[in-house]
Amino acid sequence: MATVLRCKGGTESLLVRNGRCWLRVDIVSGTLLDGPVELDLLVTGTVPIEPQLGALRMVAALRRDGRLPADGRGCDLRLQREVLALRAHDARMDGASMQDIARALFGQEGAGGWMGSSDYLKSRIRRLVALARHRAEGGYNALLR
Repeated sequence: MATVLRCKGGTESLLVRNGRCWLRVDIVSGTLLDGPVELDLLVTGTVPIEPQLGALRMVAALRRDGRLPADGRGCDLRLQREVLALRAHDARMDGASMQDIARALFGQEGAGGWMGSSDYLKSRIRRLVALARHRAEGGYNALLR
């Protein structure tokens, strides 16, 4: 799924996503809405190179296959965890139980092991809620570094 985001000041970003991966392409000049565009890669020294290389791998897969990698190769797993934590925090603030959060994040099938012999899912939800609480209490500043 692809979405063009129009930002303040007239800039645009392209968000391409599948179930596991997100790729954001910032448009520095022109518009995507006028048709095909040419991409230039800008690697900056202000952020670590590894995430930029992962993004480049996803662009290569998108160009080669017409879609992002289905297996998550090249995806920033840290970002996926932050998104899950944000969703868990929203659910907690709305009064959802831990089991409700598991169902919302992983579907009925994914949360089916809630009452099973393993506490894996319960622990995962607890960790996401704890991360969300930490971020909400000021830990979000670590994301800006």
